Amino acid sequence: NTRCTTFVSYNNDKLDQLLPLRDVVEGIEDSLQFWSEQYDDLLRRVEQNEHHIKELRRRTEKLETQNSNVSEMEAEIDNLEWKSRRLNLEFHGIMLTENEDLLKKVNALAPDVELPPLPDDAVVAIHRLPSKKGKISGIICRFARQADRDKWWKNRNKLRGHDDHVYILENLTK
Repeated sequence: NTRCTTFVSYNNDKLDQLLPLRDVVEGIEDSLQFWSEQYDDLLRRVEQNEHHIKELRRRTEKLETQNSNVSEMEAEIDNLEWKSRRLNLEFHGIMLTENEDLLKKVNALAPDVELPPLPDDAVVAIHRLPSKKGKISGIICRFARQADRDKWWKNRNKLRGHDDHVYILENLTK
């Protein structure tokens, strides 16, 4: 009987020690549940972010391709503009007069650049450029042949000795 009492007493002591541990275990379980939910939420966010990153990469690649295409098109436009202007020269400093014959005015420079006057069929188009306030508007001349245009361009520096205000420029893209 004493043995039984001792055994029961021993077990009661152990139970008394274990009962407070139940609260600790329940607290740990609650904490574990909370952190498990936090972890699951974090995993969802990581998956969403990975999806967003993948979508952003796809969009970035698309934009880079489009940007590359735009750059190629701009280069092609510049090339086409250059080709369309390669037959042109600009004549600046030639005074504006009423009812002017622009080809005659350009041909008046021919002796100064040591070239023969241009016949009508050597020029496709000739007109005044829009003028800036207080400035004499230039004349743009589109030559029919590259060789004629190049002769005038090559001899442009010969104008310096005749009239400092008259000069020739290439008609370049902006």
